[in-house]
Amino acid sequence: MVQVWFWVKGELQDFLAQSHREQPIQLDVPADQTIKHVVEHHLGIPHPEVAQITLEGYPVNWRALPRDGATYVLHPYPPGGAWPHDEPPAFVLDGHLGRLAAYLRLLGYDVLYSSNWDDATLAGYASQGRVLLTRDQGLLKRRAVKGGYWVRALEPEQQLAEVVQRYALWRWAKPFSRCPQCNTRVHRVPVTSVAERVPADVRETHTEVHRCPSCGRIYWRGSHVERLLALFRRVRALPPTHQTQNQGREPQDEPDQSP
Repeated sequence: MVQVWFWVKGELQDFLAQSHREQPIQLDVPADQTIKHVVEHHLGIPHPEVAQITLEGYPVNWRALPRDGATYVLHPYPPGGAWPHDEPPAFVLDGHLGRLAAYLRLLGYDVLYSSNWDDATLAGYASQGRVLLTRDQGLLKRRAVKGGYWVRALEPEQQLAEVVQRYALWRWAKPFSRCPQCNTRVHRVPVTSVAERVPADVRETHTEVHRCPSCGRIYWRGSHVERLLALFRRVRALPPTHQTQNQGREPQDEPDQSP
């Protein structure tokens, strides 16, 4: 056995009991357990949530073995820093986050979702580079999961706020460019080409609508679009659960593509 200490910083303390926050945590652990095992099984913190582990200011590999008497520091991702890439992330969501999946698709993001997928299937998609969003902390601890986030909130609007803040998603938002049902990008089509499938008032007031080439659903701009834009503005205005930085433009009242 070796004796080690851990300082857990920022939002990573969400995984700790209140009595263990804002102080070093002492652990006696087997010398042959990796740092990843110690962090996940003794502290309960999934590895995708941790931006970096340091020892005396130097980064520590997840596969390293604990050093007797050492003090390790667990760092969270900085605001908006969980996705430091030029292209937007693609997501996979667990079965508890159906409304969040629809909201992210409505903002234009590539989101895989099914209420019937088991943990192995979700982890498999995450192993391919998709960001796993889940309410299941244990699922995030699977070795195959490369990137992911434990969604703290229970209410869908708050969940959306968490995710767009963590990944700075407003910068890539293209509202209503995807089908919220099947995730496919929708296409503009003349309303006359689908006249038999839309109400008479839509035929009279629209020259174009949007059609999903995968599932065939038809979308047009109506009161539901205004309600969703209002929702996005509310989410944009919500105070962050953790301090965040400027994340780019807000979705516009007149998006480039909207049903």
